[in-house]
Amino acid sequence: MEPKAKPKENKAYVCYCNKVDASTIESAIRRGCRTLGRVFDATQAGVGACGGTCRPFIEKMLEQYEKDQTFPANPRPGLGPKSGLKSERRLSNKPKRPR
Repeated sequence: MEPKAKPKENKAYVCYCNKVDASTIESAIRRGCRTLGRVFDATQAGVGACGGTCRPFIEKMLEQYEKDQTFPANPRPGLGPKSGLKSERRLSNKPKRPR
């Protein structure tokens, strides 16, 4: 019997407010969190200052896992190099420095 391959870690943030990456959410879902509320409780994703803009992405992760026990390769599309967002700093609540 071959050992199960360890899932590849996905360090892309899904929840920027609480800095929760996809691997953390995937791990919670694999451990049995099958509702948004349970994922929120286990990871703190979806309950940040923004009011939960990541919730649709977490729902998509839950739906795909329920369907075929896999996760989206890019759970939060549109936040890559072509999106115009250079880094997560643009999404932070830090005050802007005066020029």
